[in-house]
Amino acid sequence: MTRYQALRRLGLDPLASAFVAFFNWLFNVPNNEIHFMHMVIEIDNEDEPAPKEAP
Repeated sequence: MTRYQALRRLGLDPLASAFVAFFNWLFNVPNNEIHFMHMVIEIDNEDEPAPKEAP
């Protein structure tokens, strides 16, 4: 999951999500973190989707 996708899921609008994700990239924030206002949000940025459970 990218920073943008995580921020969108948290409820930020597209422009704010892009703005925050861009500045996190610009300031070399680690890929598994989002620095937003006074918070540090840890995300799971694996590209593979979670495995589905068998029925």
